[in-house]
Amino acid sequence: MGIGIAMPTLIGVATADLAPADAATGSAVVNTARQAGYALGVAGLVAILGSRADLHAGEGFQDGWIFVTALVLISAVHALRIRPRGSHDEGRVTQR
Repeated sequence: MGIGIAMPTLIGVATADLAPADAATGSAVVNTARQAGYALGVAGLVAILGSRADLHAGEGFQDGWIFVTALVLISAVHALRIRPRGSHDEGRVTQR
């Protein structure tokens, strides 16, 4: 349910600075990046859980939680570095 609430906002923010003719392409890029992120995250988690098959199941899940927590923290740091397009070049006016 959370991703269903967040995605329209994320796509709107990601495509806000695009020309109307480029909005569909921008939305496609956002969705492609989201799908690639899901695939890589699930593959990493499955690799961690599968590599710990010889241990007690709880230990493998603990490593999985550490992996997921690290990914969330890395993503949060990168998300906090995102700035609006005009914030770094206030004096320059661009037209489309």
